[in-house]
Amino acid sequence: MLPILFLLVTGYLLWIAAYLCYERHSRRKREEKAGQILPRIAVDVSDILGKSTFSLSHSTPQIPEKTKTKNL
Repeated sequence: MLPILFLLVTGYLLWIAAYLCYERHSRRKREEKAGQILPRIAVDVSDILGKSTFSLSHSTPQIPEKTKTKNL
């Protein structure tokens, strides 16, 4: 019984190792293919800084005006 359990555990660990190696290989292959399709363009950071037109005024919380009411 012990040798069978040992063989099963060893086989499972070998299968996991083979699967992880296959996944790493396929991921590298996909990244290489994506790099050929969509090449990255290096841009100087000084060209980007200070050119944002994004405004946060609409997303800042607005304080409601307090109105005075008379209690009758």
